[in-house]
Order: sequence, then structure tokens, then C-alpha cells
Amino acid sequence: MPTLMTDETTDLKDQASAGAEEAGASFTERYSEVLTKVNETLDKVDWSQMGRIGKGVGVLVVVGQWSWQNLTTSDKRSAVITKVQSLRKEYLG
Repeated sequence: MPTLMTDETTDLKDQASAGAEEAGASFTERYSEVLTKVNETLDKVDWSQMGRIGKGVGVLVVVGQWSWQNLTTSDKRSAVITKVQSLRKEYLG
């Protein structure tokens, strides 16, 4: 059975394509709004303080990493204590 294309079918296709175009435009507008807000927020940041914050975070990460590698088990903790005691005895007498 062949199907005939009616005016209703054409209207529905036109509406669907118009809806897709509106959704694309809506996304573009929302994306633009979000970028504008992000840029405004970044403009308010005091970037001169970010160096200090970055250094502080870096020190915490390094100390945390060292602690995880050297203090997670009792054997590792004992080895660290022994090493510190031997260095103390060596340098302080």
C-alpha cells in the first residue's frame, strides 16, 4: 500500500524541524549565558593570591603523598621512626 503525503504530514515535519532549530538556538543562547557568567566570576578572582593557594595545596599534596607511602602500615611507620632516631643520633650525638 503506498502512503500518500498529506498536508498534515508536511506540517508535522515542518514543526519538528522548527522545534529542532529552536532547541539549537536555545542551547546556543544558554551556552553563551553560562560562558558570560563564568567569565564574570573569573574576573572577580584575586589572581595574586592564587600563587599562595597553589603553593599551599602543593605542599599538602606532597606531604599527603609521602605520608601515604611511608605511614600506612606499622612496618613502614617503624622504619620511619628508626630512620629519624638514627639521623638524630648521628647529627645531635
